[in-house]
Parts: sequence; C-alpha cells; structure tokens
Amino acid sequence: MAENGMNYARIWMAPWAFGIEWSDKVGRYDLKEAWRLDYVLQLAEKKGIYTMLCLVNHGQLRRSDDWSGNPYNRARGGPLSSPEQFFTDPVAKDFLRRG
Repeated sequence: MAENGMNYARIWMAPWAFGIEWSDKVGRYDLKEAWRLDYVLQLAEKKGIYTMLCLVNHGQLRRSDDWSGNPYNRARGGPLSSPEQFFTDPVAKDFLRRG
C-alpha cells in the first residue's frame, strides 16, 4: 500500500479476520488474532499508513448474517437474546470495553 502512495486503511475486526472475541465466548480472546491485529497495526504505523479500526462489522449484528455465530448471542452462551441489545445492555457494553 505504501509503495503505491496509499496512506489510509480501514480495518474490520470481523469474524474471518482480527475478530479477537469471535472464536469462543464473550470475554475470551483469541491471542493469535490479537497478535495478527497488533502486527498489522504496527506495520501500518511503520509504513506511514493511518488506520481506522472498526470494532464490530455490520454482519455481526444482523440476524440474517453472522448473529447466529456471535458470542454475544444467548444461544451461544452470551448475554443477549437479540442483536439490538448490543447497544444498550450493560453487560455487553462492559465486555466490549474490555476487548
């Protein structure tokens, strides 16, 4: 990217890449994904590329998309019975702050 004059990138913490909390359950973090994310962010900084980190991508909270695999989903042992609660539930908000 830097070699081609790019200086900005948006990075999603999505289930398929950099989703440090996605693989198991709420409050348990995938250290391999965390390492990958750290590596990419450090490399971007070294190359002079600014980044915008998106903590949650849109599909994680869509019933028709990734909600069934979301660790916040009560069906998977999480605290929420619906994706809409993600924005208001104090337990979910606390877990998101920890990540």
